[in-house]
Amino acid sequence: MSNVVHPKQTLDDALWRTITYRLVNSIPAFEAVGGVAPRHDRGLMIATMRSKGVVLNSPAYITLPRPHGPSYHNRVDRLEAILNFLNLEFDGLVYSIQEAKTLEEISSCLKHLYGIGPFLSLQIYRDLIGAKQIPFTANDWVEIGPGAKLTLLELYGDEAKSVSMQRGLARYLTVVQEAALYSRGWNEFENVYLSICDIEHCLCEYGKYAKLVAGRGRRRYYRR
Repeated sequence: MSNVVHPKQTLDDALWRTITYRLVNSIPAFEAVGGVAPRHDRGLMIATMRSKGVVLNSPAYITLPRPHGPSYHNRVDRLEAILNFLNLEFDGLVYSIQEAKTLEEISSCLKHLYGIGPFLSLQIYRDLIGAKQIPFTANDWVEIGPGAKLTLLELYGDEAKSVSMQRGLARYLTVVQEAALYSRGWNEFENVYLSICDIEHCLCEYGKYAKLVAGRGRRRYYRR
């Protein structure tokens, strides 16, 4: 994150670079083109990616949904199209985030952008919080992603059947984490605790491992 956003940036520059990075989620891909480009240099960044044959794949999550249109067959084309869509509404997005009274409002602004959705919105607003670009904390709000939702349903059944119940359970796990981990022999925390956003992420990862152990994991295929 330190190579993308930092406290001395303006919000609009930090937001643009954060969205661009999270769409791809690959440090090597951006290192190959000299870093994440600002808004006005996005065309040069895309051209450099094409000339160098940069592959835009992430081992962490599926990225770059295919935009509607016949010419978006590779992932660099998709990134270009999504950034062009973003550019059309970016000024309004910056204004909405500046005026937002809650983290939930910011999440809503982000997740309705083309190519973003709930999962990436969480990654983006967490980056902005870490860079002190927005006046909220990672405990103020959490977007429950599909992986965390499935894990909560596996663990709690009907107690996790609605989004509000899932968010309540994530909040509960955040509150009881110290006692729960201490009872399992983890008694050295150094005053560092998981936020509700961390808990959401842990639930997602736990679900992946549980599926793998149960023989229900999926092989991932990478395409250009």
